[in-house]
Order: sequence, then structure tokens, then C-alpha cells
Amino acid sequence: MDINRKIHIPWKKAAAALCAAALILALICGVVLFWRRSGGVVPGITPQSLPDEDGVLTVCVDAGHGYSDPGSDSDFLGEEYSEKDINLMIASRLCEILRGRGAVVVMTREDDAIPADAEEGVYKLDPYMRTDMANGIDGIDVFVSVHCDSFPTNPDVRGLRVHYDSNNTKYTPGLASSIADSCREGLAEYGMPDPKLRMYVPTDGGVYVLRNIKAPSVLVEVGFLSNEADAALMLNEDWRNACAEAIAEGILKYAGK
Repeated sequence: MDINRKIHIPWKKAAAALCAAALILALICGVVLFWRRSGGVVPGITPQSLPDEDGVLTVCVDAGHGYSDPGSDSDFLGEEYSEKDINLMIASRLCEILRGRGAVVVMTREDDAIPADAEEGVYKLDPYMRTDMANGIDGIDVFVSVHCDSFPTNPDVRGLRVHYDSNNTKYTPGLASSIADSCREGLAEYGMPDPKLRMYVPTDGGVYVLRNIKAPSVLVEVGFLSNEADAALMLNEDWRNACAEAIAEGILKYAGK
């Protein structure tokens, strides 16, 4: 019998067992951390592994708010719609357009149905969960979040705004400006003011998404729910489609597609 073999095999087995235990502990810690950050609710859409093919644009489209979180209130949308609905309609159309142009697209939410197993019937996607979803997409090139703005103390304020965060290591000024330029051209006939570029203020929770996603990221506020004219456009399907077309065109131009 080989003495070296007799001595070394138990040591190797012990080392393998220790490695396996360390891996399990790391996985448990990761799950606990995510659970705590997500408020104990596991998101309905898990990070996805997608083909990272050369020349294929991969985009994550985020429909803001949703589920138990309606977003901003508005006296001009009536009882049928809230901000989360407008966000989802535009984001869904944006997804269709980009896919039609050959892009790989993942949405952080595709509907507004609260999962049956949601704790106490409450289900939300916080910025941490949205960020984890986006960063779980292999080869992600662009992240765009669709929202509606609101300024109740000054209902005269209106128009589309493209927010960005230059502190993101993946920040490139071209994405935000390309979307703003495209929206300026694509929505001119609807009488909206020229779109504006805005640096996201650090006090807003949304800055976490823009700062921590591993791809160039923007948040598009398509208009002000507190403004009657903007709200009326959001209820107009033609305008919503034109808005999605303009955002898509801006993304595609930025990506050279």
C-alpha cells in the first residue's frame, strides 16, 4: 500500500468539504442580503442569462413603479389609470420596437399582477431589486427606466426630461443626449416643450439605479402628471407610441444601429 496515498486522501477530502461548506455559506449570506434589501419579497423576474453576441444590442427596459406602488398621483388621469400604468404602456411598446429592430430586450416587469404569494398582498420592486435584475443580464448594453414626473406646487411645469448620473462608471453623455434629441424631433408635432437633460439629485432614491447598474443608464420622465396638457398626452395612445418610438430611436442611434 502506498503510504503517501494513505495520508493524503483524507486531507484532500477534508479540504473539499471545507470548500463546499464555504460555498454554501457564501450562497446563504447572499440570499439573506438580497432578502433584506428587497424587504423580504423575492422579485417576480429573476436575473436572466442572455446571449452576448457581437453586434447584438441588449437593453433592459424598466417600467417604473408597479404592483402595490402606483407612483405619482394625478387629478387628470381619472380613476382608470395611474403613473405605473402609463409607465408600463410606454415601456411595453418600447420593448416591442427594440425587439423589432433586432435588439435583445428584458423588462423588469411585464405586467402589473401582484403575485398570489405576495406577503399580505403587497408587492413592490425597489431600486435594489431593479438594479440586481439589470446587472444579472449578461452583456447588458443599455438600461432605460420609464417614469412620469409630477410637480403639484407648480402645475405649469411640463415636458420630457432625461435623467442621468455622471458618477456611474459606465456613464456616457451620448445616451442621454441621443434620447433627448430623438424625443425633440419625434414629439415636436404634439406641442411639448423641448426635452431637458438633468443630473439626478442625490436625495432621490432613483439615483441608486442610475449609479449602480453596470451599463450606461438613463431615466426618462415622459411628462408631468401635474400638468393638464401633459397628462392629456399620456392618455393619447398615438402620443405614447410616438414617445416609445422616439426613445427607441435615441437608444439605437446611440448604439450605432
